[in-house]
Amino acid sequence: MRTFKLDNVIKKTDNDVKIKKYLAMGFKELEVQEAQEAGEDEKKEAPDYESMKVDELKELADEKGLEYKAAIKKDELIALLGE
Repeated sequence: MRTFKLDNVIKKTDNDVKIKKYLAMGFKELEVQEAQEAGEDEKKEAPDYESMKVDELKELADEKGLEYKAAIKKDELIALLGE
């Protein structure tokens, strides 16, 4: 799994098409050590998704640069955010 970062958005993928897309968007690939540190930061800040409203979860998904359908359900958003 390769990890990319742009500002406060972190993306992880092994998909070559997505890798090219992220690089074209200005994402920088993190080294293994940086990726592990970034992952540790995310774990420390993990909010309680179950207690949040759908609108709040959508805001978090937007901040992380995640793509989702407009009519996404709460449990699907939680799964998406947990990846």
